[in-house]
Amino acid sequence: MGNLLFPSAPERVFTVLLHQAFDSRTASAAELLAAALHSHGRATVIGSRTFGKGLVHGMQPLSDGAMLILTMGALQTLEGREILHNGIVPDVLEEMPASPVVDASVALASPQDRQYQKAVAILVK
Repeated sequence: MGNLLFPSAPERVFTVLLHQAFDSRTASAAELLAAALHSHGRATVIGSRTFGKGLVHGMQPLSDGAMLILTMGALQTLEGREILHNGIVPDVLEEMPASPVVDASVALASPQDRQYQKAVAILVK
């Protein structure tokens, strides 16, 4: 299997202030998005190291009703670093003491959301 590259179209580039907040539960396509935005200097990644899933799977139903799951590829950053088991390391380390998924008292984009507050501080500089 060869490397597939999906180049961006320079004429479609736009400017926007952007941050991405991640933690150890962030995986797969979100990791790829973080890596791509970081590699192109389009975002500051804030949070903690991501999960490190980094695999692409395909599923094939079998005649007896079972499902065959195939690993079809591994994700890499633009620089060629494997995402699997490594995750994405943020530009700005900011741990969340609790997750809105685990602790409903922590509302996203609230004073308790430390990653959001860090992103706002960076964006308004």
